[in-house]
Amino acid sequence: GSHYAPPIETNCLVHRTLSTRDYVKVKYHAISAIVSCDNIHIFISGMMSWLVCHGVSIPYFSLCVDAAGYRPGVLKLLQRVRPGWREDSVNFKIFEGGVTNFLVGARCGEDTVLVRIYGSNTEKIINRQSEISNLVKLNKCLGSPPVYAHFGNGVCYGFAKGRQLELHELYDLSVARKIAREMAKMHTISISDVEAKQPLLYNKYLSGWINEIPESLGSDAKTTRMKKLIGSMENLMKECQTLKDHLDELKSPVVFCHNDLNHRNIIYSEEKDSLTFIDLEYGGPNFRGFDLGDFFCEFAGIDNV
Repeated sequence: GSHYAPPIETNCLVHRTLSTRDYVKVKYHAISAIVSCDNIHIFISGMMSWLVCHGVSIPYFSLCVDAAGYRPGVLKLLQRVRPGWREDSVNFKIFEGGVTNFLVGARCGEDTVLVRIYGSNTEKIINRQSEISNLVKLNKCLGSPPVYAHFGNGVCYGFAKGRQLELHELYDLSVARKIAREMAKMHTISISDVEAKQPLLYNKYLSGWINEIPESLGSDAKTTRMKKLIGSMENLMKECQTLKDHLDELKSPVVFCHNDLNHRNIIYSEEKDSLTFIDLEYGGPNFRGFDLGDFFCEFAGIDNV
């Protein structure tokens, strides 16, 4: 009854094809699951999770979820990624504090799935395809939560158990050491030779983002404040070139960076005494020094917007 999900247009973002070894694993798990599982929907959910965790493919569903009335859309999505869940057993929680997204958690029993609904026009500053690839990389390399699916205006992925770090905890040396170790691990994630020549600071921040600066902000007061803080576009471009000239001399290695490591994006698990980095919207190849510098800029906290 409530488990049935009608057909929906689907395709996959393929990250790699199955090797012979993986094919044998899939076949073994499929036979075992069918033999031992009375509910085929639970089997499908489990198999999809296994494939995603092993970086094979990310299902895409052609639906959009309205953040203002998220429940129907999220339930429709859950029919695909968690077909074994009953609607009347699902509890929802809104995660506050997001600047560019609306984040809702769906829980059934001990299992929790996160659904991130993208903010309007955020694709102008965030490459959502890269974000999904980043989440897959972290799952494969650092054991971060897997990605279950992406859809018209968002992504569905696993829940990192724990709590967000408080700002004052960044001053704790034991916490700082854990952050340093996790950052070092992230910086060892492999990037291509092409990516190494295109650090995001140059390729995106100092070019693409600047081009998105509007001439006015809709009110005289806001526009005046913006021009006072930023100055003319001509001077801003000159400052960027000066910055680039200095950075080129430093020869900081280009590695895989988080690029937005504030305390809200660090989850602490008391059970495992470990940290997990979340929200890879801005992640990608960048100067190692940028990740370190950005972290200490975020050290003072961020304004509520």
